[in-house]
Amino acid sequence: MPAQKLQQGLTGRLLPTAADFAAAGSRRDDVSNINNTAAEDVFAPDSMLDVVSKALGRISRMSVALGTGVAVGAVAAAPAPGSPGRAEGSDAGDAASSMRKLVKGSHGLEKTSSYGPGSVQSGGVSEEELADARSWLLSGLKRYFHGKRMEGLLSARGLRILDAGCEVGLEDPSKPLRLWGNLSRDATRSMLLRVLTMCLFVCRRASVRMYAQGSLGRWLAYLPRVAAQMLQRPLNQVLLSSVEVAMEYLMGLTTSPYVEWLQDNDVWAVLIWEIQAETSAVAQFLIDREVEAPERYSAVQSYRVAMAVLRQQRLFVESLFESGMLDTAEQSQLAHPIEAAERRLELLGPVWKAPSLGEVLRQLPFMRGQSQQVVDFFIKYGHLAMLSKGSRLSQDRQLYIVQSGIVKVSYTPDLGAHQEYFLGAGGVFNLYTALTAEELPGATDAVAQGNALGKGPVLFCLSAKGLRHLSALATAGDPAYQQLELDMHRLA
Repeated sequence: MPAQKLQQGLTGRLLPTAADFAAAGSRRDDVSNINNTAAEDVFAPDSMLDVVSKALGRISRMSVALGTGVAVGAVAAAPAPGSPGRAEGSDAGDAASSMRKLVKGSHGLEKTSSYGPGSVQSGGVSEEELADARSWLLSGLKRYFHGKRMEGLLSARGLRILDAGCEVGLEDPSKPLRLWGNLSRDATRSMLLRVLTMCLFVCRRASVRMYAQGSLGRWLAYLPRVAAQMLQRPLNQVLLSSVEVAMEYLMGLTTSPYVEWLQDNDVWAVLIWEIQAETSAVAQFLIDREVEAPERYSAVQSYRVAMAVLRQQRLFVESLFESGMLDTAEQSQLAHPIEAAERRLELLGPVWKAPSLGEVLRQLPFMRGQSQQVVDFFIKYGHLAMLSKGSRLSQDRQLYIVQSGIVKVSYTPDLGAHQEYFLGAGGVFNLYTALTAEELPGATDAVAQGNALGKGPVLFCLSAKGLRHLSALATAGDPAYQQLELDMHRLA
């Protein structure tokens, strides 16, 4: 496509006509139902891993249609629950491991293509044409995000971050498409967030230490616990915004009509590499967040569905009024509560609360059904620790429980295949060694991963003294601790 033609499309009409979109869609049967797929992503109760796998599948089919690589055939097949490592790991740990491999595999497509990053001349596309295409794509993505906001499917904070990221890219379109780095920094990285994160950990640690000092300590622990709750609220909003921004950016790169229209231009052979790199980076971020706290995606999806339902209700009332079935008073009476609910939901945005230490402990498989006395026993003999990113956990007599963040565990048995899984909130590590004082045969390695804010995980460590006391209470005949010890050995 000549540069003059693309320039004319950029200056004369920034958006293509409906005929352009129809023609582009009709020439590619594998992505002709993009609008239906986008609608399904809003209302379908899929998990975050399902949405990521669909997005990676779409971008893989785009590259295959161009002839730039082979399809990632297993990208849409997320592992089913029940694989090894799930006993001590989070529910999404094994699925995330497979998804990580698929994300890495998507980078390997460039090895089979004659069009690679930096080989613009071999594709017959000039730098000017490529810069014009990036400008058109970024402008189209801005319109796409604003449209999502008008539909009520994107919060105001998410729109500000995405809009600012597109503006940064438009300042110099001659550079490759690398928006995700700026988007992630704007959503999760600032000095204030670092200070809040450290203050939150200090308050939580002080609360645990005071709570373990008896009845007086429990009363004193109330103040740091309330302070931790106040500090957690803005951090929850930041974490939700990061997931929302990543999801919308991923959907924009894989389902928006602007990307589809570019596939009919000569620049697509080069631009596909930049889009693949962006989708892989965003998918990696979302997979980590799914392991870290799967409920965040549910909160974002619930917000999107609620806003979409309210918008449909408002449009239905307007259609009844326009058709003459309602008069002005009836229309106002029906529309007022719907509009009030929309405004209230827009002000609140997605709502998600990080689980407290007590909630994490109660959700452990061997703690279900136990009384508050057993939870207090764990807190009395344990402490909180924040690990730095990349640090390793030792296989000592302590029991490690992840309260927040991610821990990557690799296990290579003497006889068998290498296994790798990830522990999120509620994940348990070193249970077998802590109970039996014996290490598992083979090699085990646990490495702390960074969370959405760039910090390491926060772990609750139950001391060896506490485990000995637990065993002594079970031996003395206490039925609660006997059942607890039995369940812990079963899980180990």
